[in-house]
Amino acid sequence: MGGIIVGFVPWIVFFSLPNQTQQQINFAVIFVLGLTLLLNRKGLKAGFILPWGTVVFFVFALIMVVVLKNDWVAKPVNLNLLVNAMLALIAWLSMAIGKPFTIQYARQKVSQEFWDSPRFLFVNKMITLVWALAFTINMIISLMIIYNPALQHWITEFVTDGTTIAGLAFTFWFPDWYRERKKS
Repeated sequence: MGGIIVGFVPWIVFFSLPNQTQQQINFAVIFVLGLTLLLNRKGLKAGFILPWGTVVFFVFALIMVVVLKNDWVAKPVNLNLLVNAMLALIAWLSMAIGKPFTIQYARQKVSQEFWDSPRFLFVNKMITLVWALAFTINMIISLMIIYNPALQHWITEFVTDGTTIAGLAFTFWFPDWYRERKKS
């Protein structure tokens, strides 16, 4: 699942860049869109859901923030909400259409003979579900911060970072754990 990290790099970079001024946000949007196109060339060509969702989001952000200078979208707290909403949408939509986004990455690491196995499908549904829940929690936290900015620091540090770390840990831990459990 190491390829999935590359899919998340643009989002991680976006969250890491300064975003307090209009110039900083403009730079971040343009830089991350370019980074997405550069890092996820293979995933985009292969039709991977996460990179395409990332491109769609950052093209939207480019139009709304850089071109149209929409103040509501450009406000960091609102942009954060939109980022989390988009990530949740990517995960939930991929589940709804029966193609959990993690399957595309898992297939790069697993022999084709296992792609249709119930175990492979279950593992990827569970991993995608965990990500969908993490992104949804982060989206709700973003909404809470909009309505009560005093919550921002400690919630951001503990809850949103925690859900992301939990999602990553589960992504790497669960397949091996489940495989070993099924052997017994």
